[in-house]
Amino acid sequence: MKLRVAGVGAGYFAQFHYEAWKRIEEIELVGVCDLDSEKAEQTALIHNIPEVCSEFDRLCKKTNPGLVDIITPPNSHKKLVEKAFRYRIPVICQKPLAPDLKTANEMVSLAEKYDMFFAVMKISVFSHGSRR
Repeated sequence: MKLRVAGVGAGYFAQFHYEAWKRIEEIELVGVCDLDSEKAEQTALIHNIPEVCSEFDRLCKKTNPGLVDIITPPNSHKKLVEKAFRYRIPVICQKPLAPDLKTANEMVSLAEKYDMFFAVMKISVFSHGSRR
């Protein structure tokens, strides 16, 4: 059985996430959500993602993901993380995690409160054989 992954965010950097998820055989991309519905539609087309939403709650309800990948600006992360946890959905969140340490600590506390998996993702891009 494949892990159902929904992505939140359809900006430039989000495309790297969707491309990476597609390469993992055990993953099924089930939805993409972005406030800019045109960007979400385009991302869904490029990456063959079946469900497109502009509202996070709708994405969670329609796709029933086993994991949410949050790929949005840091100031939006806490609200999205808390909503995902309320739906009992584990979260991988793009860095930087939060706009400040206080908010980051609050997010970690939310993961503990809801007893949910919570990780911060870092994708490294390699070019010309160099490693970062």
